[in-house]
Amino acid sequence: MSRKWLERLSAADYLNQGEVSAVSEYEIVRSWELHAHDFYEMELVLAGAGSQRINGESMTLSRGTFSLLSPADAHEVTLAPGSGLRLVNCKFSGALLDDELLELLLEAPGPLAVQLGEAATALLEAELARLRRETERTALARSAAMRYTLGRIVIDLLRACGRSEDGSGTAQRSAREHEVRRVLRYIHLHYREPISLAEAAAQLHLSPGYFSEKFKDWTGETFSAYVQRLRVSYADRLLSGSSLPITEIAYSAGFGSLAYFIRVYKQYRGLSPNASRKRIKGLAPDVGPVLDDEP
Repeated sequence: MSRKWLERLSAADYLNQGEVSAVSEYEIVRSWELHAHDFYEMELVLAGAGSQRINGESMTLSRGTFSLLSPADAHEVTLAPGSGLRLVNCKFSGALLDDELLELLLEAPGPLAVQLGEAATALLEAELARLRRETERTALARSAAMRYTLGRIVIDLLRACGRSEDGSGTAQRSAREHEVRRVLRYIHLHYREPISLAEAAAQLHLSPGYFSEKFKDWTGETFSAYVQRLRVSYADRLLSGSSLPITEIAYSAGFGSLAYFIRVYKQYRGLSPNASRKRIKGLAPDVGPVLDDEP
């Protein structure tokens, strides 16, 4: 019997070169089979009906349903008969979050999903609209505005999920999910350091060889590729949001040498870090403040 692999969606296919976030509003007209992502994804349902399963736990989808998926999660979406779903979707890299928020996300006890009331839905829709505007333009302190707006949204979701927990109807995390989140938490907190496969394996008291095999099963990537992708994403953030020298960015992102950083960056992005920075800085400047719909 052939093995059916979990489909994993890649940030390279959904986030533009040098970007760490993408926000869009669209309608889905078909169900989605079980899949996972190598990025974070938030979705707010604006209209329609259906259901989804996150890590095996089922929940209803309707206006006001808000959820956040991490690279450790897998989910599927089923539309109600005769219905579609209109939603706001935000895909983003973990590099956009500070360490405290990242740790809270990776320690979350189960799927992060909540049903919001109408007032809270309207407020969240406005926050996502602001985040979308920040991703689509160049403006003063754009990177900071994106981080702060996204951070507020994530904090509100964590608090809402905490308030809604009453000990009932919440499936306990499986041993596998607990292991995945534990090791991903460790990697996301330490990938800018000289982290090794052996050190990550020690977090689960596994041999490096066995851990390497299990990590590939869990994430669809090798340990080295996963860490490299995180480092490249963090470098993208520094390239777009700072004037730091390329060498300093290389070491800040966790690469041991400038030459190694350039080689890996080209492998993932198809151009050098310096060329990427020039491309990002070459985006059309803002035409000036927009006064009619700015927050």
